[in-house]
Amino acid sequence: MNRIPAGLIRILPLVVLASVLFPAAAFGQAVGCSPTRGGVFFADVSGGGRADAIVVNRDGITVRRSNGRRFEPNELWTSGPFFGAVDGNVYVYFADVDGDGRADAIAVNETGITVRRSDGHSFRANEDWTREGYMGTDQRGHPNIYFADVTGEHRASAIVVNPDGIVVRRSNGRRFTGNEKWIEGPYYGERGTYFADVDGDGKADAIVVNRDGITVRRSDGTRFMPNELWLEEGAYRRNGGAHFFFADVDGDGRADAILVSGSGVTVYLSDGSRFGPPMRWTRNAYLGEMGIFFADVTGYGNADAIVVNRNGVTVRPSNGSRFVGNEPWTEGAYYGDFGPTCSGGRYEDRR
Repeated sequence: MNRIPAGLIRILPLVVLASVLFPAAAFGQAVGCSPTRGGVFFADVSGGGRADAIVVNRDGITVRRSNGRRFEPNELWTSGPFFGAVDGNVYVYFADVDGDGRADAIAVNETGITVRRSDGHSFRANEDWTREGYMGTDQRGHPNIYFADVTGEHRASAIVVNPDGIVVRRSNGRRFTGNEKWIEGPYYGERGTYFADVDGDGKADAIVVNRDGITVRRSDGTRFMPNELWLEEGAYRRNGGAHFFFADVDGDGRADAILVSGSGVTVYLSDGSRFGPPMRWTRNAYLGEMGIFFADVTGYGNADAIVVNRNGVTVRPSNGSRFVGNEPWTEGAYYGDFGPTCSGGRYEDRR
């Protein structure tokens, strides 16, 4: 964010929950809680086939488009504030809900879900996509909602995870339709719940990370099917403070499991039925002060590793087998007013 000198930016005690998923053929980003301390997101809002850098501030949303080599100058995409608020926390998301290939801005409030569609240059006027509150509640009583294309219709649905099951509201391109119960009974992870297309069929699957492994329930477009163990307990349990992300880093159309810890980035490639052995994709730590993200900012079809620091945004592009050297993609600070993410300890170390 270059409208305020970096030294004057104050990080507020609010919460931003980022939940973004892109079509399998394009790019992916970890869904669910993201360990960022600023209102920073990466999604293709311009329709250029590359994830753009988005910051959410009290007075509006700013976008820096990706040209495949760097993020271009600031563009103000809303003329005023746009974010949801629940219990004093901020809820804003970016996902393609109308199926035009551009991620839209989504605000979740206690009274409903509001969407501002992207036209490729700005976020348009408010649209009510639900007229009543729609959010899940996790085991600690905190709101729990995600946006991902679980139906394979190229539109992100609204997904809520409750202690007694998962409910989906499909997008018809103009609103979210009625409740559909996709899982009866509890299905959530001790160390995180995610939605990403791990089997490459164009539909986001339901993933839970527990201390004893990673379990997947594939989507058939109408429900999540029975449990499949995709990764048994491994070294990640011993990595205190390590967190998982799910994104297609090798460009084969399937989201892979990515473990980020203080010792580096480890990838478990998906073969469509399980996650393979651990592979070191960085030889040392790669962590940002404001968070780490995975999205295809270069446009080559692989999710790249992005870190946001107080002095700028750095990218390590994926070459399909590792993340290559650091590239500065902004000159100076670029992050938003809101942070940190994930209230109630949902992203704490739960060894």
